[in-house]
Amino acid sequence: MSNIQQGNLLKNKNILIIFIIALIFFLIRWGVSFYYLNEEIISKVIFESIDDGSFFYPLIKYLSIADFNNSLNPFIKDLKVMPLPFGSIIIHTIFYKIFNIYGLILVDLLGIFLFLLIFYNIFLLFNSTNVSIFLSLIFFSIPILLTFFFQDYNFIPLNQFKDLFTLRVHRPFPANLYMFLFVYIILIMNKTIVFKDKYFLFLGVVMALTLSSFYYFFLIEVFTLMIFIIYKFKKKFISQLLDNYKCIIIFILSFVIISLPFILVLLFHEKDLTISAGVFDLTIEKKIVLIKYYLVNIFSSKFLIFNFIILLFSFYINKNKINNYQVLNIFNIIYLSSIISPILFILISNKSGILYHFNNNIVIFAFLSVGIATLLFFNNLIQRISRQLIIYPFLFFTLFIFTTNEVNDKKNTNFSRIEFNQITNIIIDQKIDNELDTLLTFDPQLMIWSTLSDNIKYLNLTYVGLTSKNFATIENDLINVFKFLNLDSEDFLKFLENKKDNWRYSNPNVANFFSLRYTANSLNTYKNSKDFPKNLKEFILKTSPMYSQQIAIPNDEFSRLKEKFLYINNEILPQPKIIILNKELSLFKNVRINKNKYCKIFDGDFYILFFLSTEKNNCID
Repeated sequence: MSNIQQGNLLKNKNILIIFIIALIFFLIRWGVSFYYLNEEIISKVIFESIDDGSFFYPLIKYLSIADFNNSLNPFIKDLKVMPLPFGSIIIHTIFYKIFNIYGLILVDLLGIFLFLLIFYNIFLLFNSTNVSIFLSLIFFSIPILLTFFFQDYNFIPLNQFKDLFTLRVHRPFPANLYMFLFVYIILIMNKTIVFKDKYFLFLGVVMALTLSSFYYFFLIEVFTLMIFIIYKFKKKFISQLLDNYKCIIIFILSFVIISLPFILVLLFHEKDLTISAGVFDLTIEKKIVLIKYYLVNIFSSKFLIFNFIILLFSFYINKNKINNYQVLNIFNIIYLSSIISPILFILISNKSGILYHFNNNIVIFAFLSVGIATLLFFNNLIQRISRQLIIYPFLFFTLFIFTTNEVNDKKNTNFSRIEFNQITNIIIDQKIDNELDTLLTFDPQLMIWSTLSDNIKYLNLTYVGLTSKNFATIENDLINVFKFLNLDSEDFLKFLENKKDNWRYSNPNVANFFSLRYTANSLNTYKNSKDFPKNLKEFILKTSPMYSQQIAIPNDEFSRLKEKFLYINNEILPQPKIIILNKELSLFKNVRINKNKYCKIFDGDFYILFFLSTEKNNCID
C-alpha cells in the first residue's frame, strides 16, 4: 500500500471517528426527548429547538415551497416579499424538502458533524490527528460545560462563549459554521498558495452565504481578507492582486451569483420588517455617539490590559518562532478585524442594526485568539497528554454532562408543553377540511405549529416576521381580534403597556407583534421620541446604546393606537374555527366568547380551547 493510500485510509478513519462522536451527541439529544416525551412530531420539533430558533421554521417551509408573501389570511393579498435570510436557512430547507418535518431533526446531526470536522481540520494544520480530534471535541464541549457549571452565572464573556456553537437555527447553526469555514480557508491559503482559483471560489461562496445569514460576520470576513493579503505581500499586495486578476474575477462572480437571491429580496421586501429587525438610520449625531462609545471601551483599562497580554503572547511566540506561529497571526488578524469592523461600519454605513452582536463577536474571537496562543505555547504538553488517550475520559465526561442536561430538561418539562401537545392532538383529531377555517391565538408557538401543520391553513393573528404584513396590517388584525373578543381600548393599551422586565423594559406582547419597532435606549427611540413618563425617560437615557432589545412605546404613540382602535369598525375578519387562549395573558379574564357560537373543548391550567360549532354534545360546560 502506497503512502497516499495509507494517508487516505487514515483520513477516512478519522472522519468516521468524528461522525460517530457527532452521532452519539445527536442520539442523546433526540433519544432522550423521544424516550421521556410522547409528543406529536411538530410539537416536539418546536419545543426542542434551541432558544427562539423555532421562529425560523416557518421561513424554512416558505423557502422550500418558494412562497415568499403568504399572508396566512384569505382576505389579504399582494403582500411584498419576506426578507428571508437565505444563508441561514438553506441547509435546513434542503433537509426539510427531502425529509419533511423529520429533516429539522436530522439536520442537527449534520450541524454537530460539520463543527467537529471544521475544527478538526483547523487543528490538523498544526497538530497530530489524535490531538486535532481531541481539541475539536473540547471546543464543541465548551458551550455544554459552561451551560452546566455556570447556568445561573451572568458574567457576559461566559455567556458569549456559550454561543461559540449551538444548534439554534440561523445562528450559530449555520452562520458560525460559515465563519469557521472562512477561517479554515484563510489558514490553508496562508500555509500553501494564496492565489489559487478554488480558494477564491470557496471564499466567494462562503462569504455570500455569510452575508445572507449574519452580516456582522461578513464584515469581519471582508476586513480579514483585506488585512491578510496586505500581511502576506506587504507593499506588493496591489501588484499581486493585478497579477492574479483571474482569482478576483472568480471570487466576484461566485459571490454575486450566490448572493443574488438575497440581494433581490432586499430590493423588494416589506420595509417594515427591516424596522422590526432593529435597523435604524445612522445620522451624523448617532455616528459620533457610537464612535465615542467604542473608543471609550477600546481604550478602557480592562480592554487594554487584556490586549496587552495577547500582544505579549504573540510577541513571544513570533520571536521564538514557535512551531506554526503564523496560525496565531491569522487568528489575531481575525480578532483585529472584529474590533475594527464596528467602527468602520459605523463610519461608512447610513444604517445600522443590533449593535451588541459586534461586541459578542469581539469576545468570541478574543477567546479563539487566546485559545490558539495557549495551544501553541503548551503544544508539547498537549501532545504528551493526547498520547495518554485522555480523549476517551473527556469524551465520556462530556457525554455524561450532556446526557444529564438533557434528562433533567425533559424530566422538568413544564405542564404548558404537555397541554400544548394535548390541544394540538385535539385539532388533528378534528380533521378540519374547510380551507377557509382559521385559528385565533396570541401564542407564537401555536402559530408556528399551525404554519408547519397541514391541519389548518389560516391565522387571525400573526407575529411579526411570520408573514410579510406591514405594521398597519398587524395593528388592524390586533384591533379586530380585540373587538371580536369583546375587549375595549383600555384592554388594548394594557396589552401593549411598557413593562419593566429585570434589567430592561420589555413587553413580550409588543415584542411578538412588533419586535424591535419600539427599541428604546440612549441612542434610539421610536421616531426619536422623548415623550415618555419621567421615570421611564430617565431610565432610557441612561441605557447603553447596545441595548437594542429594550422596548418602550412613547405616549404619543399610545394616543395614536387608542385613536385607531376607537376609529376602526369591525373590518372583514375571518370567523375563527378555533380559538386557543393562554390563561397567562393579561387580558384573559376580560375576554368574552360567544357561547352560542363556540364550544369549549379543553380547559387546562395554561390553555383553553374553543371550537366553532352548533353541536354542543362535546362541550365541557
